Amino acid sequence: MMRWASRITTAHIGVILQAVMITVLSLSLVIAWSSWQAETGKQQTDATLRYFDRLMTRDYIQYLWEIQEFTLCFERAAKNHLSYSRFDTVRRQDGAYKTAALWWDMVENDQKELAGCGKPVQIEEKLMVVYGRLEALASCAKQRLCSFGRMVDMIEAFDYITLLSISNYLLLTRDRDRRISREWYMSGALVDLVEVVERYVFEGRSSAMVYANLLDHNGSQLENSPILRPSEIEAIRNKRTRCDQSADASSDDWPRCLSPERRRQP
Repeated sequence: MMRWASRITTAHIGVILQAVMITVLSLSLVIAWSSWQAETGKQQTDATLRYFDRLMTRDYIQYLWEIQEFTLCFERAAKNHLSYSRFDTVRRQDGAYKTAALWWDMVENDQKELAGCGKPVQIEEKLMVVYGRLEALASCAKQRLCSFGRMVDMIEAFDYITLLSISNYLLLTRDRDRRISREWYMSGALVDLVEVVERYVFEGRSSAMVYANLLDHNGSQLENSPILRPSEIEAIRNKRTRCDQSADASSDDWPRCLSPERRRQP
């Protein structure tokens, strides 16, 4: 034992101490990395839950269901169905853009009605609420404050099925060369959220999780194109609104442009 100890030089002790320090430092880095990952995961889970809460409010669910009911009635009358189909299939379907343009025409013009179908009051405003909350959730995940993977884990907490009744109408507006809406153009992260939902519905949880994890780690490509063109701005300026009066309307008919709730106020 003494003979072995006598062979240990100062240089050997230095090397041993360096190895011990490197080992301790490595373990500290691993522990710190694990703690950071756990904390990041917790923050993403909390953020995802906060945005999920907005998809479970009564007004959001009511608006989504009203728009779904209108859409199903519209599609039966149009004899073409874009709802509950994969976006990649619909955008290659003959007549899809024509059908979607008719749907948007009904949504964006209060005065237009479809024979045999009712239409929710202020349907475009309700659609904005629905779209806005879904886009907020998807954008949160795109910034990695939320997580697409955690959405898959918690997907049953919101009405992901009914989303597919209107998702294709929203996503078809992404085609700038085939404008189907006067004012709506989806350029955000909703397309990623819809793809996750479609994979979950049509392929299963495993496929959805693989794609969600891919988005969480690699993200998706950002679009870079102007939202409005001069002709589109002109179309917006010329649209008829609730405040437009017919030639024989009385001068005190201004309240027609208010919502029904505000009209009832003294």
